[in-house]
Amino acid sequence: MWSGRTAALGLKIKSAPPLSVYIVYSPSSEADFFCFEPATHVVDADNAPGGPEAGGLAILAPRASSSAACRFAPRRLD
Repeated sequence: MWSGRTAALGLKIKSAPPLSVYIVYSPSSEADFFCFEPATHVVDADNAPGGPEAGGLAILAPRASSSAACRFAPRRLD
């Protein structure tokens, strides 16, 4: 049951290569949410100067795969 009291919350985020870029997205400044995501590449890496790889985008061969690890650890701060 909700008590009407708010809690101070924190989130520790740890990612391993190839997740070396963090992207924050919100649809507008009035939105009541945002999305935070670790990524391998910058936004619009397809059009980065020097090509997609220069922007960090991995180009995989057919049937190739890639993996990465990320941990989100929420905690109460109060």
